[in-house]
Amino acid sequence: MAKRKITFYHTDHHEFHICKILSTLANQNNFNYEFSNNIKKKSDIGFYCLDSNYIKKINSKLSIITLGGLDQGKIVWPNLWQKENWNKFDIGFLPGKNWKNKWLQSSWDVNSRPKLSMNILGWPKSEIIFDDKKKFELINEKIKKKINFNKNKTILYAPNREMGGKAKDIINTVKELGFNLIIKQFAWTQKNQKQKFHNLRENIKKSNNLAIKILKKKVYIVNPTENIMNYYGQADLLITDESSVIYEALLFDLPSLSVLDWKMAQNNYGTTREPIIDRSVSLTCYKKDLNNKIQKIFRNYKNYKKKIIRKKYNHFSYLDKSCKNFYKLLDITINSKKNIFEIKPIYKINYLKCYIRKFTIKLKLFIKKIINF
Repeated sequence: MAKRKITFYHTDHHEFHICKILSTLANQNNFNYEFSNNIKKKSDIGFYCLDSNYIKKINSKLSIITLGGLDQGKIVWPNLWQKENWNKFDIGFLPGKNWKNKWLQSSWDVNSRPKLSMNILGWPKSEIIFDDKKKFELINEKIKKKINFNKNKTILYAPNREMGGKAKDIINTVKELGFNLIIKQFAWTQKNQKQKFHNLRENIKKSNNLAIKILKKKVYIVNPTENIMNYYGQADLLITDESSVIYEALLFDLPSLSVLDWKMAQNNYGTTREPIIDRSVSLTCYKKDLNNKIQKIFRNYKNYKKKIIRKKYNHFSYLDKSCKNFYKLLDITINSKKNIFEIKPIYKINYLKCYIRKFTIKLKLFIKKIINF
């Protein structure tokens, strides 16, 4: 029997990291594979891990979708699917119990229902930590030597958007405390991002230069295209605004801190808003309390770590088996076997509710068009 081929679609470095991890088991499961940043390309089996609104037409005979980030669509939680249509894909899968509960609450929505099944498989990026621990430890040792910090505490700063002097707040605080700092910014390297987010790219450049000037050997700047999973284990505390990194940090039992009065916007001139923070996962403080809050966290570090371990298993299932599960699910689907990963909806589809939402969206767009005419 000829091998079937999986096309792993990606549009940025973060998505590519997910695709690359899944691809490692393709050959031994009798699949050929390729990577493509052309989401219009025709394929036999297509894997997608991006906002489904960017996929206007699916050109795969069998299509699979999952989240690109663990905080995806948080503005409309629990129902991500009111803004994204997974109904046009054959298979969907989610990382753990927390996302399973979101889906169950939203299972009345036709958009939440992939054609064949919705499943819990785990989070592919966890595989590189738990499947081969010795290999991952060796990678971490190499990075530790490359960073070459002293034995003081280390902060990992990884914001969603670099703007409004966030980096400066962190740099000054780290200097006051005598700590080390690792900076991991988002790459913003897609063609449309380079122009659209040129302000953010310039902010990153300036803030990195400032960090080197002030902290010298006590700062390490990660190449934005690198996989952040290799750096959580190098830190004692993660600080961010509203990034999905707070969930991945759970895999390393790493506490995270989000700053409540940092601003979020598309660029330096856009309308700002407060960050949307999941307080069940991340600790919080205001800018003026940043120094004191960090010291408080380290005074109670063991207690915070215990709480994180409990949360980890709520957000992630199958910590060392997510990639294996992906290929098991493909085998189940292709060969019509009993599906051991499928989640069953708790509601019938409410077509009236879906129609009203669709009509409301069209009406708002029509009114906006009239106003701007």
